[in-house]
Amino acid sequence: MAGTALRVHTPAGEVTLTGDAPVVVGRARAADIVINDGRVSRRHLVLRPSAVGWRVEDISANGLWCDGRRLGDVDIVGELRLRLGAADGPEVVLLPRPVRPAIPPTAPTRGPDAAAISVEDLAAFAPTSVT
Repeated sequence: MAGTALRVHTPAGEVTLTGDAPVVVGRARAADIVINDGRVSRRHLVLRPSAVGWRVEDISANGLWCDGRRLGDVDIVGELRLRLGAADGPEVVLLPRPVRPAIPPTAPTRGPDAAAISVEDLAAFAPTSVT
């Protein structure tokens, strides 16, 4: 799962998953992502990190639907539009996205001659009244 985030669009809103823990989607208030619709089971599906990114596991009574067909467990390798509980049930859109690693800040660098300049040389280029 390392390196893949999963954007989850539901009728209730959008969330982005980046962790290593499974996420339950369902009608129950105890679900991680709640969809309040009678066609949705209390625990309808699990989004689970996998070797390819994320996997959808159907744990419902009435199933997952895609393009009018009942769908079983599936790896998410591209945009996936699911209907929950029936072919016309609430839509969930799953969008895997690569996670870009954070770029560590770098210290400013000085050229090799920056430390070698003497105060006298500097005074010749930028004279001041400081002695």
